Amino acid sequence: MDLDLWLDRELLERQNRLRQEFWEILGEVGNAIAPTKLLTIHPNSQGIKLTRGNELNGFPYQVLDLVRDFDEQSGLNIRLLNWFGNGFFLFVLIGKNHPKAPGEILQKHGWAISTVPDRWKYAAIVDPSGQLKAPNDLQLKELTYIQWVKPLPLAGSREAVRLQIETEVNNLIDLMLQKMG
Repeated sequence: MDLDLWLDRELLERQNRLRQEFWEILGEVGNAIAPTKLLTIHPNSQGIKLTRGNELNGFPYQVLDLVRDFDEQSGLNIRLLNWFGNGFFLFVLIGKNHPKAPGEILQKHGWAISTVPDRWKYAAIVDPSGQLKAPNDLQLKELTYIQWVKPLPLAGSREAVRLQIETEVNNLIDLMLQKMG
């Protein structure tokens, strides 16, 4: 057993501060989004929800969900996943028969579509081998759900990180408003 790690207060305090900073950033990003925008892109929007946990494939995580309609046929959810040890990712989970699916717009802006059969298996979803950059109609038809994914490399100060995340979310919402608004 690594008891030195267990007793390394400085390391554990740094990790806890970092978790708290990300938690606050996600809250700020969520609160900066006008509920009317979410309702415009999806009238069944349930607003935002911030959650966290300690065990996603062995690593702590934090999630900001926007819209929160998980219906497999016509739903929509935007998920921001801060996954310690793995990175920061954005997801758009959209019902297979959503009438205003923004697939082409997302594809043109660097998003990939997941081919992983289980929409909650994040380790496989964020792996580029489980993604298609330019899916064709046949490939889309074979999917049991539609989930777009985009990694977001983060760098800089707390404010710079918050701005990177907020800018990416606002860009995504603006893209979706073009198709769904």
